[in-house]
Amino acid sequence: MLTPISPILRRALALTSLACTAFITLGTAVSAHAEPVKGEVIKVMASQQKLTLRHEAIPSLDMPPMTMNYRVAKPELLSSVKAGDKVIFEAEDRQGNFIVTQLKVQP
Repeated sequence: MLTPISPILRRALALTSLACTAFITLGTAVSAHAEPVKGEVIKVMASQQKLTLRHEAIPSLDMPPMTMNYRVAKPELLSSVKAGDKVIFEAEDRQGNFIVTQLKVQP
């Protein structure tokens, strides 16, 4: 037989659940924050909407310095870059896919 839950306990459980949801949501939002990163374009693969970047560490994505292929969020990001360009970019982890969301050639 189930024991009835008092209204005070029911409210405490609801508040705890709400606090946990807020904490998880806030944690996700903070970890998804993109940061500007310096890099160099190694290769542009416009037809595949990808580019290869050699870049410094990306702490928000827990990445050491490396050379890696990235997809771009918008194909037009690739129109202003070529191999050898020094760039500043932002990338996000979208369900395990690393996507460049901002890309700008350094002056």
